[in-house]
Amino acid sequence: MSNFKRKHKNGWKKILTVFLSIVLGVGAIFGVTKILEIVDEPTKAVILSYEVGTLNDKGEYQESSQHIYTKEAFECQGLVITPEFDSTVEYRLFFYDSEAKFINSTNFGDLKFDGSVPQNAKYARIVIRPKQDQKVSWYEVYKYSLQLKVEVYKEQIYETSNVYCEV
Repeated sequence: MSNFKRKHKNGWKKILTVFLSIVLGVGAIFGVTKILEIVDEPTKAVILSYEVGTLNDKGEYQESSQHIYTKEAFECQGLVITPEFDSTVEYRLFFYDSEAKFINSTNFGDLKFDGSVPQNAKYARIVIRPKQDQKVSWYEVYKYSLQLKVEVYKEQIYETSNVYCEV
């Protein structure tokens, strides 16, 4: 009788070991597949730091308690901005050249922005305006900034054209 119990116990251990090996193997395959998908994506999410304030029509800082803005510019090749489904903000983009000189800006909007960056633009900044909040406090900055997903190309490659002048 004791031999039967030992064989029966060992049988369950083998079945459990095989089952766990299969589950771990399938999990590893899906994990590697997911990692390869992430590596193949041409874009990356940009983590931006926002503060209370705004940018004027010349792309310069201006004091404001109704907006938040990115204090630092970020490289903008392949820029895609996706608002959350139930977003309560509008945003405006400001573009700068390689020497950080202001080029132009967009109007406030709440739709997805998909790559219509000006030709000479290398950097961008964002101004966010809440739709229903007349005064943004420092603790609301995080709440509003999370409503926009900002992505750019992983590889920021800018072609420079050489102009030769004869004197």
